[in-house]
Amino acid sequence: MNLALLFEPSRALPTDADHPLPGTLGARVAGYRVGASFPTEWTTADVALLGVPEWRDDDSHAPRFDPAGPDAIRVRFYQLTPGTGPWHLVDLGNLRPGPTPADTAERLAEVVALLRRHGVLALILGGAHALTLGQHAGYEFGADEEAPAGTYSAAARPVRGALIDRAFDVAEHGAGGAKWLRALLLRDPNHLATLAHLASQRYHVTGPEATALDKMHFDVRRLGALHADLRAAEPLLRAADWLSIDAVACAHAAIPGAPGSASPFGLSAEQLCQLTWYAGHSRQLSSAGFYGYQPALDPLALGAMTLATAVWYLIEGYYHRPTHAPTEAPEHYTRYDVPLAGSTELLTFYQHPQTAQWWLLVEPPVAAPHVLPCTEEDYLTAARGEVPACWVQALARS
Repeated sequence: MNLALLFEPSRALPTDADHPLPGTLGARVAGYRVGASFPTEWTTADVALLGVPEWRDDDSHAPRFDPAGPDAIRVRFYQLTPGTGPWHLVDLGNLRPGPTPADTAERLAEVVALLRRHGVLALILGGAHALTLGQHAGYEFGADEEAPAGTYSAAARPVRGALIDRAFDVAEHGAGGAKWLRALLLRDPNHLATLAHLASQRYHVTGPEATALDKMHFDVRRLGALHADLRAAEPLLRAADWLSIDAVACAHAAIPGAPGSASPFGLSAEQLCQLTWYAGHSRQLSSAGFYGYQPALDPLALGAMTLATAVWYLIEGYYHRPTHAPTEAPEHYTRYDVPLAGSTELLTFYQHPQTAQWWLLVEPPVAAPHVLPCTEEDYLTAARGEVPACWVQALARS
């Protein structure tokens, strides 16, 4: 696939004529600028940014296809300085729209699949939250094959997703923004193994919606629970293959440019950045989408700054990932075997001494053993003779 044919340059990428400040990301990033050729070095980059400003299937009043949102985030992002590590980034520009929103989503799926095959982390600047369907579809192709739109692969492995949103978008009717999650859950075949839904607000969720996700044994953490203990989300994000963020999950003070009714309730800017920092540590995270931002609603560009900083923290987390999983290099971890209450079995925990991150070995009766990110509290729960909830959830999903 020739990626250059799918993208158009971003006007937000600074050029030499703009005199970006030395030491900033704008002075060093390779990108698809106006008047420049498509960056061929994308295959060797660590991280690729791409804009997908598709709004045609959303119930907001945004322009049908407007790059202003992704570009506003870029303006703020390229004013920042790099953090730890090489920060080998490339900016692919903005994805060209397809004839329909579904076509745009298929193009996004092909791009995500191609970047994954080259080991490049895709950071998507949306666009409507329903584009998550295209982001997820990029995982439905085998690792060593081309990705023709609309086809599936038997080689595709189960995928773990993570959502940050104030509502469950599972409506039966209405615009795509209200029902896209329902479409994802009903895909056939469906490679979604599990889903973590973070920052939901009960007054935006119906009783049947909450019951449906609970029956699927998905991990749901409401906004109040995150306010009480944000670190409870850390293992859920550290287990994710993809992350999708809707700007409406944040309070209006953090992201004024979120469509829909403005709300004083939601995540703060600091909390969003902490969550993306956690997600960046996931060794299998290969795409993250930042959706739902409209600069027309954000005259001071505060929301653009919040999202740009959240992108920065995700990349910083990427460069702090552990090199090996506990099962790959157990000598780098501390192992704890805890007797399972009322049984002769043991629960095996691993802790990384430098990062203080925890994992739990899960051995389902009909599936391959694997390590599940967990918290120190899960270990302490087991040490008290109680069964950790994460272990029960993992077995229920197997």
